[in-house]
Amino acid sequence: MLAFDAGGSGVPAQAASGVVALVLLAVVAVLAPWPLVERGWPLLAAGALAGLAGWVALSTTWSGAVGDAVNDADRVAFYAAAVALAVVVMRSPEVRACAPDALLWGIVVVALYALAGRLLPDLVDVKRSSFAGDRLDQPLTYWNAMGIFTGFGALLASAVAANERRPPAYRAIACGAAVPCALACYLTFSRASWAAVGAG
Repeated sequence: MLAFDAGGSGVPAQAASGVVALVLLAVVAVLAPWPLVERGWPLLAAGALAGLAGWVALSTTWSGAVGDAVNDADRVAFYAAAVALAVVVMRSPEVRACAPDALLWGIVVVALYALAGRLLPDLVDVKRSSFAGDRLDQPLTYWNAMGIFTGFGALLASAVAANERRPPAYRAIACGAAVPCALACYLTFSRASWAAVGAG
């Protein structure tokens, strides 16, 4: 949903997403067994991101561009809530088992839409940005974001396809899903994303 709303970069999308993440976090906090997060790296990561969110929110008091600072504070607060929610729910083996698939197929939908806008412009009307030039930037509106997003999809597809506990037919489909993700990543011309995918 956020991918098709300019990557969630607008204030209304950030506010709605933040509220949803906080409500889900509250529900999970009530229903999940305590302690919600075991000590160690997950707790440290969630705490560090929450600290960063607090620091960014505090920066609104001295920033010369208060509107941008508030926008950044909203975005980082959403990230902190989403990571906290993920850290809690990923304790469940069932959630951990299905998370790669859910992420992969969500990314594939975005990659196919982006490619359709380039390869089938008569069927799929995608807004072209003069700032992006020939780089694939839609629907996230920023080519580096599209690059890392679809590059992550290519890596996820490889991981799912390599999982020997999955049926062979499903592994083959996952392997095929790497193609649109990798092609979309390539068409962003985001060198940092290419390097990240290569490292992955």
